[in-house]
Amino acid sequence: MIEKISTTFDFGKLLRNLDRVFDKNMDARKRMFSENAKEIIKGGRFKKLSPGTLYIRRHGLSPKRGKTSSTKPLIHTGNLLASIKPNEEGVQFASYGKHHLEDYVIVDNGFTDYMEKAHSMFMVGTTVPARNFLPITGKGNLTGKIKKRFKKVEEDFYKAINRFLTR
Repeated sequence: MIEKISTTFDFGKLLRNLDRVFDKNMDARKRMFSENAKEIIKGGRFKKLSPGTLYIRRHGLSPKRGKTSSTKPLIHTGNLLASIKPNEEGVQFASYGKHHLEDYVIVDNGFTDYMEKAHSMFMVGTTVPARNFLPITGKGNLTGKIKKRFKKVEEDFYKAINRFLTR
């Protein structure tokens, strides 16, 4: 006959601390996500810039910034990089960053008209390849270092749950 049963866990303790565990883990995930996105941009492992874009950069023709010899995509002005930050809802970045997540076609506008007239450069209708800078599984931009960071955050989450589950 069983006289006494003792447990080595306490669901009440876990329940009292669960919100704090989740909040801390989400904050860590958002911070890691934004840091990794910046690292992906700085790494520059994207499809190369077109000769036209390089010409525009070399001659300082971009309305956003002057001359540069930079050949790295997504880093010309530094605005996108600086805009990537964790916030209450997740991670924020400059609105034009969403255009880089998928291929897009250059449309007719004042700049394309100027480039056509002044430099004989026909850009309208050209497809710009996607340059996904977000650290998302399946997109091919997760390095071993980034995967290790994701795994560490997950392990820390389970350790925190175990810490508050035990008596």
